Amino acid sequence: QDGDNLGNLMFIGGTGSNFRGAANVSCIVDIPSGGAASSTSMPGALILSTSNHNQSSPYERMRIRPDGRIVMGGSTAVSFTPHGNADDLVVGATSAANRGITILGGTSNRASIYFGDTDDNDVGQIDYNHNNNAMAFHTNAGERLSITSSGEVNIGGNYTQTTAPLCVTTDANSHGI
Repeated sequence: QDGDNLGNLMFIGGTGSNFRGAANVSCIVDIPSGGAASSTSMPGALILSTSNHNQSSPYERMRIRPDGRIVMGGSTAVSFTPHGNADDLVVGATSAANRGITILGGTSNRASIYFGDTDDNDVGQIDYNHNNNAMAFHTNAGERLSITSSGEVNIGGNYTQTTAPLCVTTDANSHGI
C-alpha cells in the first residue's frame, strides 16, 4: 500500500533526562499515482529526516523517489507537482517560509550552472565570477550577456571593449546606449 513503512534506521541521543531522535533514514512504498504495489514490483523511496534545534523529533528534509527524482524541503514539497520538464530536483516547500539555493565558490573562483547534452557538456551556462564579481550567461557555448560588478550590461559581444552602461554588439558593430 502506498505510504507503508518498509524500514527505519534511527539515530538517537540522550539529553540527560531522556532520549530524543536526531536523524532518521526510512524507506516507504512510494507509488506516484497512489494505491497498491503490483505483484511484480515494490517502488520504494528513501526519506532522510533530521531534527533542528528545539525540535522533539526528526522532520523529513529530503526524499529520493523511486524514479530517481530528488525532493528537498519536506513532505509538502513531495506533494507538489513540478513541471514534467524540470522535476529531477525539487527544492523548497509550500509553507510560507522563504526558500532558495546557494552555490558557494571561492573568492577567486567561479560558481556556475551548466546545461549540457550528449554532444556538448557546456552548451549553456550561468556563470558568476567571484574574482571580478561579474555574471555571464552563455548559449550555444558562447557568452551572450554579461553584467559587470558596476552594473554595466553587455549583450552579444566582448564586454571589455566598452564603458557604456548598456552595450549591444552585432556582427562587427558595437552600439553603446
